[in-house]
Amino acid sequence: MNIMVNNEKLQARFMTALKSAKTKKYGLRILIVFLLVGVLGFFVLPPFVKSTLLEKLGEAVHRPVTVKSVSINPYALSVMLEGVSIKEREGDETFVGFDSLYLNLAFSSLFRGGPVVNEIRLVNPTLKVVRLSAEHYNFSDLIHEFMAKPKSNDPPPSFSLNNIQVTGGLIEFNDRLVNEKHEVSDIKLTLPFVSNMAYATQSFVEPAFSAKINGAPLEIKGKSKPFDDSLESEVELALDALPLARFVDYAPFKLPITVPSGALDSDLKLSFIQRKNKPATLKLSGSVIINKLQVNEGKDIPLLSFDSLRVDVSSADLLARRFAVDSVVISSPEAHTRMGGPRFVNWVEFLRENLAADQKPDAQKSTSLPDVPLSWTLGELRIDQGKLTFEDYGKSPVSVQRFEKVNIQLKDLSSEEGQAAKLAASLILNSNGEVAVSGDVTPYPPEANLDLDVKMIELIPFQPYFTEKLNINVTRGQVTLNGNLKVRQDAASKGGAAPFAGGFTGQLMIGNFQAVDKANSADFLRWKSISLDQVDVSLMPGSISVGEIALTDFFARVIVSPEGKLNLLQIVHKDETSAEVVSEAPFPEPAGTAASGEGKAVVSVESKREPLMPVKIGKVTLQGGSVRFTDNFVKPNYTANLMKIGGRITGLSTDADSIASIELRGNYDNVAPLNLAGSLNPLAVQPKLDIQADVKGIEMTSFSPYSGKYAGYSIAKGKLSLFIKYKIEDKQLEAENRVFLDQLTFGDPVDSPEATKLPVKLAVALLKNRDGEIDLNLPISGSLNDPQFSIGGLLTKVIVNLFVKAVTSPFALLGSLFGSGEELSYVEFNVGRAVITPENQPKLENLTKALLDRPALKLEIAGRVDMEQDREGLKIAGIERKVRALKREDLTKRGVETGAAGSVEVTPQEYPDLLERVYRDEKFPKPRNMVGMVKSIPVVEMEKLIITHSAVNEEDLWALGDRRAKVVRDWLLAHEVPAERLFLLPTKLDEGNKAASEGKTKGSRADFSLK
Repeated sequence: MNIMVNNEKLQARFMTALKSAKTKKYGLRILIVFLLVGVLGFFVLPPFVKSTLLEKLGEAVHRPVTVKSVSINPYALSVMLEGVSIKEREGDETFVGFDSLYLNLAFSSLFRGGPVVNEIRLVNPTLKVVRLSAEHYNFSDLIHEFMAKPKSNDPPPSFSLNNIQVTGGLIEFNDRLVNEKHEVSDIKLTLPFVSNMAYATQSFVEPAFSAKINGAPLEIKGKSKPFDDSLESEVELALDALPLARFVDYAPFKLPITVPSGALDSDLKLSFIQRKNKPATLKLSGSVIINKLQVNEGKDIPLLSFDSLRVDVSSADLLARRFAVDSVVISSPEAHTRMGGPRFVNWVEFLRENLAADQKPDAQKSTSLPDVPLSWTLGELRIDQGKLTFEDYGKSPVSVQRFEKVNIQLKDLSSEEGQAAKLAASLILNSNGEVAVSGDVTPYPPEANLDLDVKMIELIPFQPYFTEKLNINVTRGQVTLNGNLKVRQDAASKGGAAPFAGGFTGQLMIGNFQAVDKANSADFLRWKSISLDQVDVSLMPGSISVGEIALTDFFARVIVSPEGKLNLLQIVHKDETSAEVVSEAPFPEPAGTAASGEGKAVVSVESKREPLMPVKIGKVTLQGGSVRFTDNFVKPNYTANLMKIGGRITGLSTDADSIASIELRGNYDNVAPLNLAGSLNPLAVQPKLDIQADVKGIEMTSFSPYSGKYAGYSIAKGKLSLFIKYKIEDKQLEAENRVFLDQLTFGDPVDSPEATKLPVKLAVALLKNRDGEIDLNLPISGSLNDPQFSIGGLLTKVIVNLFVKAVTSPFALLGSLFGSGEELSYVEFNVGRAVITPENQPKLENLTKALLDRPALKLEIAGRVDMEQDREGLKIAGIERKVRALKREDLTKRGVETGAAGSVEVTPQEYPDLLERVYRDEKFPKPRNMVGMVKSIPVVEMEKLIITHSAVNEEDLWALGDRRAKVVRDWLLAHEVPAERLFLLPTKLDEGNKAASEGKTKGSRADFSLK
């Protein structure tokens, strides 16, 4: 039993000893291998790898290669390369290099079927890129060699690269073609892994990249499945203040600009995915901002600038060409546009030439991309506080238009057909003009429905565009417009571009307009305002309709030149072949001259007037107008004024059957009333006319130039009234001209070769009626191109009036006998007064001589009052009386003797203070200030208020007439006219200036009659 136990113990010990010997043997072997690997890895392999790297890499890149050191840790499966540098092919400059590269291989590479790298760490890599020519770089040979190698169809080997780190990288780009240098510095890249092994293809790779581009920070983050079938990837790009100036030279063609400032910021996200049997998508979103951009034309001429341009993209599918942009906002842009100057670029021509040169022939165009229709939306386009300066150097003077405070907002823009966008825009034009636009705009097809509000646009800045076509200069004027503009583009016709339809409805006004004649800088045309209401302009078919045109406070200068041409017809430069129409002289021609046309003024006018489109004008209203007419065709020159022109024309139209009515009024030289009424159709191709006009009481002395030229005598005295009636139908003219001459008296003879040979003075003497009047009717008939006067009626009146003159014109006869040549049947007074003026004393003296020479005559005297004029005159006289009373009161208080009330004289310096005292004493409501005190107002306003609140009744007017009759009677009594031959008649009240309507004199007078 004991023997068996001992044997087992011995056997166990033997086995233990045997195992211990084997362990030591294998352990020794392992130790030897471990030491061998260490010796090879640490000491043998590094110089071998270094020499191999220098040889093989140098052969591959055809450039000298230097390596500072190679370190291998065989136990950690890591390699460290330090001081690697690849030189340029020529020279000693470094092409590519780095300070160190660390690689750590994983033991799992043994059973993964490919290398698995746990860590890659690259420190301070550098790359120098040199652009030698347009398509040649310092590494072009390597690219060409790589592209020349045959492509392998073998699947790429499996690999897995993990924990990739690049720090301190630097890329230097030297562009010798444009003499620019760029630098990408502080490059940092972290990449968790890149692997095409099956276990990793479905995992996202999330790289992170940062650097500085020419000093501007750049940061890129993303994630990707580069080896998955979907290639799903996403990249976030953040760029901060990248200077733009140095990238201008990389435009497709040389731009004549400089960019002194401007920086680019971006925060973009780019994603890509391509699933099996589905189209790929490449989507971009985020924002891009350009800050403080300044662009100059050449070196120092401002072209474009803005504070910021921001583009926010919600989604842009680049491959499907579908773009959704949230907003585009431009803050404080300022643009300078120039045309025609030798120093400036013609940008339209520049872009046309360069873009055309950049186009490739059709055969060379790429067809790799599918023809995908473009689809886009823009939520908002906004321009805030913009400025635009437009300078046109092609005009003389140079045209400069300035647009300030430009604010534009467009919402909901889209490429979808029929999709309307909302527009709201406003700006200031040339400092004063205001423009506001709002409404709907449709890009496809082009259509707009806009409300326009334009205020106070000055005309002078736009004068260079029309001054060459006119003989006048516009010196003032503003345009105001308000209305709705609708424009749409219909389908294109076969013959060319698509026409535009639509039109404008609204109001237009041109205010404070003034123009002068270029020849002498004299006032030519002006008005306070011309307004066009209910304007309706249609583009297709073309038509114009205006509800009402109102012209207020206007002035026109009408001049007949020494050659007989009318300036109104010379405003626009005309073709010399324009037809001519002969305007008759103001006096009938002597026999035998009508056919030759001697003594006629020739005025150029258009022979045909065919309207381009239908025109309708509901009403034309004129108010407060005046016309100054000068005839330089006669010597001496003749000048007349038409004043207080007003009235209306209704129903103007180009329709052949339409008839417009006209009603105008005014006065000649502020004393002779003028009226015109009737119907006409001046816009029709065949004009129609049926009007009557009359002017009463024109002083004929102003016609002396005409009477001297055609009658051989000047005019010393007389009044003219005209009553005319004209009718045009079927191009035939029928006219009646009634001429009424009151107290016509010829003066000195005039030596004129064109004067008639008839006995003019005798004819005038024979034609005068009992009141010194000549009443003629001169009918005219014939075609529009050949008007003729008929003198049959004139001869009859001459014979009849010859026999009744002596009986019917006693006062005219008395005047001629006593050498005065004046009408002695009345004496005039200033309105509101009953004082004989020095101007009237000679008339009374002549009348006294006649009465004393004819004792059988008895004189009746009747005071006459113009109820309108004298009523106002009495009010003014009342003011003067009160003012003198105040002064007399002041003088009396100071002990100064004043005499009669009428003898007190008030100086212009005293008048305002005395008038204000009268004004404050009046018992009517007066303007007051904030504290309730009577407010001081100008003298004119005080006079108006006192006159307005003064009362003059009919009894006052009767009394004025009585005083006038008595003052004349007393004057005659004082000059030895017997009292028994003088009789006073009741006063006559002249309502509505009846005397003037009868073609005589003003109503403020004393009338005489003989018995």
